[in-house]
Amino acid sequence: MPKETPREKVDWNVKWAELHQAIGAAVSAWSSLEHALAKAFATTLGLPLDRAERMFFTLYTFNAKRGLLREAIQSNPIEKGIEATRLSIFKSACKKAERYAPTRNKIAHSRPVIAAKGSIVLGGVIAPNFMSDDVKATLDQTITVKAINEARDSFRILARLVKQACEEQDPASLDKLLQQVRSLAPIPYSDSLGLRAASTHKPSP
Repeated sequence: MPKETPREKVDWNVKWAELHQAIGAAVSAWSSLEHALAKAFATTLGLPLDRAERMFFTLYTFNAKRGLLREAIQSNPIEKGIEATRLSIFKSACKKAERYAPTRNKIAHSRPVIAAKGSIVLGGVIAPNFMSDDVKATLDQTITVKAINEARDSFRILARLVKQACEEQDPASLDKLLQQVRSLAPIPYSDSLGLRAASTHKPSP
């Protein structure tokens, strides 16, 4: 439950700073995830990382990058041993990132808002087309700062697991990494319906 603070004592500059920092950190974490997937692409094809990254980041959309990695995985003939496990990790990570991508897009491209009701003040992002006079409908489409931070952590964890899989040589450790990737939440945050306590929105300047 959010800590209640008298509204007249709210430092709106601090609230905006917290929101903007959360958005920036989440976008940066997603960038780290894309670089981890580029490393997976290099590992799959046995390419030097700098060359693989030039190929990977020539593509502008995430779907195109994901498709490139998926094609590399599918074209690899290895079916047994630790390299097969490594490819399974990359394949699972690719699917997980595909599920996380819409959240990244919402965080990066939606409208930052601060919402307040009485003594409760929260921030988040919402696509402008979902903002309306129907407060409940609007709030249900808002991703709160807490949720943004959860998504940031999910992006970071997936990136870390992929990077570890690129370098790990122990079969048991690779099996563990595969289970960790597969067990990650299907969406990168759980606080999906935040700002329920809010009734007024203050759009970002």
